[in-house]
Order: sequence, then structure tokens, then C-alpha cells
Amino acid sequence: MNLIKRGIFILILLLLIFPAVQRYLSVFKPKPLNGYFVPRSEPALTVSSWFSGAYQDSTDLYMKENAGFRSDFVRLYNQADFSLFSLPHAGKIVVGKKGYLFSDEYIHAWLGDNFPGKSFCDEKVKMLKQIQDLLWNEKKILLVVILTPDKGTYYPEYIPGRYLKKKREFTNYGYYAGKCKEAGINLIDFNRWALLAKDTSRFPLYPKTGIHWSDYCAVLAADSLAKYLRARLDRPVPKLVLDGLEQSSTARNTDYDIENTLNLIWGLSQPAFGYFNYHFVSDTNRKKPSALFIGDSFYWNWYPAVIRGLFSNEEFWYYNMDVYPEARTKPKSVSEIDVAEAIDRQNVIVLMQVNGAKGNPGYGFVDLALSVLDKSKGDELKKVEDDIRNTPEWMKKIVDKAAQAHITVEEQLRMDALYMLDLQKLEKQKKNKQPK
Repeated sequence: MNLIKRGIFILILLLLIFPAVQRYLSVFKPKPLNGYFVPRSEPALTVSSWFSGAYQDSTDLYMKENAGFRSDFVRLYNQADFSLFSLPHAGKIVVGKKGYLFSDEYIHAWLGDNFPGKSFCDEKVKMLKQIQDLLWNEKKILLVVILTPDKGTYYPEYIPGRYLKKKREFTNYGYYAGKCKEAGINLIDFNRWALLAKDTSRFPLYPKTGIHWSDYCAVLAADSLAKYLRARLDRPVPKLVLDGLEQSSTARNTDYDIENTLNLIWGLSQPAFGYFNYHFVSDTNRKKPSALFIGDSFYWNWYPAVIRGLFSNEEFWYYNMDVYPEARTKPKSVSEIDVAEAIDRQNVIVLMQVNGAKGNPGYGFVDLALSVLDKSKGDELKKVEDDIRNTPEWMKKIVDKAAQAHITVEEQLRMDALYMLDLQKLEKQKKNKQPK
């Protein structure tokens, strides 16, 4: 009996000692946690921090974050909660039926929670049509709106039952898709296409544990985009040639990006994946079209292979805020560039967005583009920006918000000015609706 007690005592002692040994000697090489983390730096000891207790508190947090085997213990904890209670330890992730993983914003978009109202959307579509006509008639620049598939619309059968009683009449995707078609907007609705092909597709067009369309779906969509541009542009557009299709039981690229953030010990069950081998064929005697993409993270499924294969450049405005490729080496925002000049050098401008861009097509690009293409709209935006600059309290808030968001003051100013223009439109529409 004493031998057993001693054995248990030694085991507990070793469990207490091992993390400290690993912390300082790094006997084993642990697998790092996935996701974005800001490493906590070791606190500096000062007289004031010691007597205030700040040093002790900071040191405690630092030691916890850098404890030996921490990543392994985190995965063990996450796995237990996920396996026993379907509880994910990742921000804004929802575990659906049969283990399908959702970002909560896709569920709320499918429910119509962030629909800004028909009048607001109608005004945006009207502006979008105006921009499209101005660009084509005066500059021969083709504006195209791409609606990418979203997981809420594609897999509503797997959304947890607790959400299903809240669905509203309109969604951003559904309303914009219909209104853009009515207005004659150059629209490629990959969301609708994916739904129509859902039951006949050989491989999933949306992965079970991913947040974006599948790699398989993205390549098929790229082929459709190439064909669309060849039919609309008076210049050669490269052809996407499919060389073969490989079936895989293991997810690649972004096909498991939600699962990856959960930091579990073992992977979740998945249906088979399909991965294309492909190349582009282009006319080497003529330059490929230039394009500007404005959109969200779905663009990265096409970068770099598809973008470089189809276009002569790779300009991308992430959420109409960060300017790529420049932002890879040094932060650069849309507010820092000559928007009119950036538009003029393109053959194609693509608004690529999921869920109707949260109700604001191009994530604010519509207002911004019209402000440089239409002088009267530009004057409206400038007036709001000047009003903010001339109001010290307001301008201080802009400076504080920019610092918190780690963006430039001019970028935050532009964002707030565009927001105020949208707010003014909504207020005006509400007043017009009031009975006289």
C-alpha cells in the first residue's frame, strides 16, 4: 500500500516538475497553437511596478502563457469540451448538426439579422448601376459583382435549431441578388450556382469544417469567371485548363480553416475532397487584362494561382480598406492612394463579396467610387470629412479609434465619413416614409 502511495506521489511530483523542465530546457518540441496571438513580453521590474503589484500580475500572466507543454494542455482541454459538450474554444464559431462548423456571422446573415432595409439597398443598387454605366460608357472598364457562396445559405439543414425561429423576410444576399439582376448589374451569382449544383457535385462545394468555399468550388468558379470575361471583353483572356482531379481524404489549403482554429488533438470526420491540377493558356503576344478586386477573404482562395493566371496585376482592396500587394510589406490604406487613378488603370473591377457584403456592396466602395466619378457625390463626402475635422471632439474620437484599430487617422476619417453618409440616407428614407 505504501509503495502505491509513493508511486502516486512521485507521479504527481513529476507532473508538476515536467512543465518547468520543459519551459527552461525545451526537451520536446511542442506543436504551436493555431490562430492569431500577440505574444506577451516578459515584464520589466521597476520600483513602482513592484510596489503597485503590476509586476507580479504581469509576471503571473507571462508565466502561464509560457508554461511548458501549454499548447498540449490547451488542446487536451479544447478536445474534452468539444467531444463531450460540442463546445468550441474559438471566437464566434458555432457547432452545427452532425459536426458542421459555422462562423456565427453566416448564420445571422442567413437569418437576415443585418439587413439594413429595402430603401437603403435600393439606393445602393441605383448607385452601383450608375457606376457601372459610367465606367463602361466613358472608360470601357467592366464592373462585375460576384456573390460568393455562404455557408448559412448552402447548409441551412445543419444550423442548430436554437436559431431557426428567428429568420426574417429579407437577407442581404437574397435582396441584392434579385435587385442587381433587375437593374442590369453585371452579376455572377456563385451562391445560386452552388445551391443548384449541391446535390449533383462530385465533391462538396463547401467544406464541412471550413469558412470559405472549397478549393474544388473555387477552381470551378474561376473557370466560369474566365469564360464570362472572354465573352464581355474585347481583349484576350487566358483559358483555365483542367489537367486532372485528385481525390483526397485529407483537407488542404483553407478547406478546414475553422477546424484549424479550434486547436483540437485529432481531426474531425470529413467527406472526401477533390483537388484540381490546372494551368492557364494565354496569348503571349498580348497583355492580359488588368483587374482591381474589392472584397473579403474569399479572394485569397484565388490568390496567387488564379489571379496571376488570369490578370496582368494583383491589386486587391481588402474590405475596401487595406491595399494589396503593398500591404504585405508596409501597411497601406485606400485613403492614402489616388482612387481615381487606381480605377482608370483597370480593364476590370470586381466586387467580390459574401452575404451581400453585410448590406453594403463593395464594403463602401460604391460611395467611394461615385465620389470620384461624380463630382456632386465627391462634394458630399468632402463636406462630411470637413465637418468632422472642424469638430474637435469628433476629431479626437477619430484619432482614438484609429489608434485602437491600428490604422491611419485619414483611413478612419474616410470610414466614418462614408458611414455618416449612409446614416444620413437612412434617416432621410425614414422621414420620407412617415405619414404626412
